Amino acid sequence: MSILIVSIISIFTIVFSKYLFKKWFNHLFLYTISWAMFLILYELKYIRYINISGEAFFIFFITYIGIITGALTVLFARNVFFEENNSANKIQIRSILFEDNFKILRIIIIFVSLIGLYSAYQNWSYLLNKFGSFTAIMLRAHTIYRMRIAGELDGGTPYLSILPYAGVILSGIYTATKSKISIYSILPLISIVISDIASVGRGGIFVGFIMLGTSFLLFRNILPNVQNQFFTQNKKALVLGGIVLVALVLGSLSLVSELRGRFEAFKGKTRAFSKFDDIPFVSASEYFYFSSNVGVFSKYFEKQDENTMIGENTFLPIHNLLSKFGLIEHPQFYPKGYNIPNWSNAATYLRDLHADFGIVGMLFFPYLLSLLTTFFWFRFYRRGDLISFICLTYLFVIISFSAFNMQTRSAFFLISFLVLIIFIKSIEIFSKKLLINENY
Repeated sequence: MSILIVSIISIFTIVFSKYLFKKWFNHLFLYTISWAMFLILYELKYIRYINISGEAFFIFFITYIGIITGALTVLFARNVFFEENNSANKIQIRSILFEDNFKILRIIIIFVSLIGLYSAYQNWSYLLNKFGSFTAIMLRAHTIYRMRIAGELDGGTPYLSILPYAGVILSGIYTATKSKISIYSILPLISIVISDIASVGRGGIFVGFIMLGTSFLLFRNILPNVQNQFFTQNKKALVLGGIVLVALVLGSLSLVSELRGRFEAFKGKTRAFSKFDDIPFVSASEYFYFSSNVGVFSKYFEKQDENTMIGENTFLPIHNLLSKFGLIEHPQFYPKGYNIPNWSNAATYLRDLHADFGIVGMLFFPYLLSLLTTFFWFRFYRRGDLISFICLTYLFVIISFSAFNMQTRSAFFLISFLVLIIFIKSIEIFSKKLLINENY
């Protein structure tokens, strides 16, 4: 019954979102697909999960209403003030980065990618010095993974590996305009892949790929409405390049999983599901990864035994920075886990919000998140400025991963956003001053 209800509500909301935003790829669609996938997969119970409590289902529903209401608030406000629906009109994209065939944008993509590759080189050099050879590194991958979890993996200059995440946003823009996969499309992602494999991590690879895809799809959304169109149409090359890119990401994720050592002995796994144990991306481990979070939240909300500082999970990088100056206690990098009956510590963004801000924060933030996303959606269509697009893209990524966790708890996510905003704003201000001086 719950699967049927979730499916009906999801289909209705997706169609409704297309009517509201005139595009299939919008934030209501994205939130609905993400949560419907987790809830439906969980309720299928190919692993015999605990039942989600009635309280948890009620919270999922209320926060979902908050997401829809946040979008409608902006839409109603636009109607009240008789603002023209710019998403249906021709718009002008404005940024110094787009001039001269995207010369500055391409330079930035190469620059941040090379810095990321240098950071990856530092990480691999550290591992080679510590373990002696690539073979030894592969054999001790699980140990390296444990060292990273414990914060004992050193070797790279802090924060350099974050810059390629800013690059993937720009790569998405460039790929959307050129309709083909090029070196500028994949270079930042390659540097992320090489760096994450060194730390036996896959979260950064997955998020980087989603950031690239989100930027591409959002920019592709507006191109038919752009005046003086500067993009090309080459769908065959784009599809073929996309297949190669997806294969690169899936291959990297599979490699990391094999290096860690695949765990398939889940409690309560059905016999019919056991035959997929050796098949990547359809085995129990992947099913658990893409279904368990809603159940973990239910278990968390039942216990409510966590004691965190205000904003500790939501703004973890800021708390970590303050702790280095002795202003606050050092926060926990990894949240508490729960058995459902298998252990997991990922419990959706609602756990982070509730632990940090209580019931009010958990219920208010989804509304605010949707309101801001809708605001920047129409602001970008109205202004065509790159800053609005970057804000919109990062908000979309938060929504994409809301069923996993609160992405702002990741340093690479929060810092890459701030670096990208500051960097682009500085370039645009400098270019305007330079233009004024030349006119005089």
